[in-house]
Amino acid sequence: MAKSVLDINVTKNLKKLRKIEREMKIALNEGASLLKMAVEAKAPVGKTGVLKKNIGKTKPKFSQILQKMYVRVGPTTRAWYAHFVEYGFHGGAAQPFLRQTRQGKGEQIKDVTLKLLWSLLERKVHSGG
Repeated sequence: MAKSVLDINVTKNLKKLRKIEREMKIALNEGASLLKMAVEAKAPVGKTGVLKKNIGKTKPKFSQILQKMYVRVGPTTRAWYAHFVEYGFHGGAAQPFLRQTRQGKGEQIKDVTLKLLWSLLERKVHSGG
């Protein structure tokens, strides 16, 4: 059975969308790496240095519910106590390294990520890919 014009166009568009999704993942991963480095630089170092050594990032994911792609950057489960450091606790003053990083570097990292995504997409368009 021959494919209709609609079937062919839908298939082409899906392939283009997958390529765009790949480019988005690349850009998000780069932005997340920058954010991870910034958080590590701000993370307080205690006796063991576990918190600073255990800042991680997830792979880019697409949320069907939220209808957006995202990456998470922050303490891993080995640094389970990070929220106590961030917000303080009985007998310990807050050391807000995550919030300070987001406030100080968040917009800059977002701009870099968007510029990278734009350049990746422009390259695809101009190369015909």
